[in-house]
Amino acid sequence: MTQLPLIDCHCHLERRQLAHGAGALRAMLDRCRQQQVQAMVVSVDCSAGRPEHDIDALGAIFDAHGVQLGVSLGFMPPTRSQDLASAPERQEAAVAVFRSLAGHPRVVGLGEVGLDYYWPVVALVNEGQLQALPSGDPPPPTAAWDLPDFQRYRGLQLRVFRRWIALAHELELPLVIHERLAHADTVELLAEGPLAASRVMFHCFGAGPQEAQAAAARGSIVSIPSSIVVRERYREVAAATPLEAMVIETDSPYHSPIVGLWKRARQAALDQVALQDVPKKRREQAVNQARDLNLNTALELDLPGLVFEGQRDGAPWRLTALEHLRSSKARYLNEPTFVRFAAREIAELQGLDLARVQGSLTRQARAFFGL
Repeated sequence: MTQLPLIDCHCHLERRQLAHGAGALRAMLDRCRQQQVQAMVVSVDCSAGRPEHDIDALGAIFDAHGVQLGVSLGFMPPTRSQDLASAPERQEAAVAVFRSLAGHPRVVGLGEVGLDYYWPVVALVNEGQLQALPSGDPPPPTAAWDLPDFQRYRGLQLRVFRRWIALAHELELPLVIHERLAHADTVELLAEGPLAASRVMFHCFGAGPQEAQAAAARGSIVSIPSSIVVRERYREVAAATPLEAMVIETDSPYHSPIVGLWKRARQAALDQVALQDVPKKRREQAVNQARDLNLNTALELDLPGLVFEGQRDGAPWRLTALEHLRSSKARYLNEPTFVRFAAREIAELQGLDLARVQGSLTRQARAFFGL
């Protein structure tokens, strides 16, 4: 089946990708071009008062490899104790950067910006103000709601986010929102205006299917990450959200779908071997062989002929996707090429033709970001 073009609507680039002449980035872009991932929107953090990447240098590399680059200018929500004092000054520096870059031809959005109540709760647990759950996880924000320190975090984040909403409207840029355990406050601030709901994209949508439907009804865009393969919450959201209100992303290098595909392949292998009369001493080998076959089938379905290439100790190396992804480290590293798995999951969950889903996702991405 001929692959239709797709767009990764939100990802990050790591320093390691840009080291040694950006060799890792160039190899990744070659994979994107080969697999018809035609464009990506890279979130460039400006929290330090300057862009974390040289946008012009990145653009030249992308152009040389035939992949379109869009940039969204971000500022992560203040979530650490040192942020309480430094955030206002850092925000003003970022505002100046945003204004200076708003007219850059590569800049297509403002974000990710928004609210994050998870990490302030973690900080309060570390400071001994809250108890972790028996599982070791931090408690929900409701457990911290009345604590003065949490309210300081919340108040600061709300003030910062209001400024970004207003600035996106002023600069006429779409807004890419990060909201973790803070959906109600996010919606309330957006309702205050002045930014039109149609100019809002919820990156890695953090709430549930009803909230996603409400966001879509307001005209906003819901972005589904590639980790939909392994995370039930995203599957529920994707099943309930109108197709015309969705785009897809990888949030690379996070949210890898390969972890989920690996688990699926192994479970299917266990089921297959259980139905066979395999001697006990050969079962693990049989499971591993069946797992590799299942995983390779899944990879070839969406990324036919995918290979990974690079340099190691001055010598070139080349591995098939299956060979490369046998490494647990590799399985946890996401990349824009893997956005294809999100499209297939959405098609299967909604019972729609994959080509129709791919076409819709790409049209929505191009329209929202003006790509």
